[in-house]
Amino acid sequence: MELEEFIRTIKTKEDFAYFVELLKKDYNKNKDDINQWENITLEQFLNGLSNYTHSLKEKDTDGRPLKAHEPSWSLFADLLMGATVYE
Repeated sequence: MELEEFIRTIKTKEDFAYFVELLKKDYNKNKDDINQWENITLEQFLNGLSNYTHSLKEKDTDGRPLKAHEPSWSLFADLLMGATVYE
């Protein structure tokens, strides 16, 4: 299952923790591929996270409806995923 697909299944903190593990594995595998991970330093990642969070509307990274003003484990995962490439 792709990370983007998995985000839509996240309901619990355990699901989120597993997602973070998968995201870390993805980083280690793809950090040299700018199409997969544009923000490879902590500073770039945090900047991307901040900017992505500010720009977030009511859609997730795939354009699906998202309740951006209602915190959820899947929203947190979407924010982390967005931070991998958002400038």
